[in-house]
Amino acid sequence: EFCFSITNKYKIRNGIGKWLLREAMKGILPEKVRTRKDKAGFIAPADEWFRTVNKNHLYQIINDDLNYKKEMFNKEKLNRIFTEHIEEKSNHYMFLWQLINIHEWRMAI
Repeated sequence: EFCFSITNKYKIRNGIGKWLLREAMKGILPEKVRTRKDKAGFIAPADEWFRTVNKNHLYQIINDDLNYKKEMFNKEKLNRIFTEHIEEKSNHYMFLWQLINIHEWRMAI
């Protein structure tokens, strides 16, 4: 709540983001780390995870009857998309990620 309540002048200053956090870290973090501007977020290799460690879970979701009771999805199309992804013919990780989230949300309600 505090972070959302502070004004933008404390969030970004002179084009540098996280200004207040960086100021708070003065003397704690090395200056080279505290003032770096090349920081980038971590991109998870979801496409590979869906082909390996999450493959079975994804397969179970695609074949869960819950997805087809209200004709929300077409089972043949989902299986085709899954197969294309597993066989690396196409990268459908974003669609598969959305499918997982829809399924988990539906299971929760």
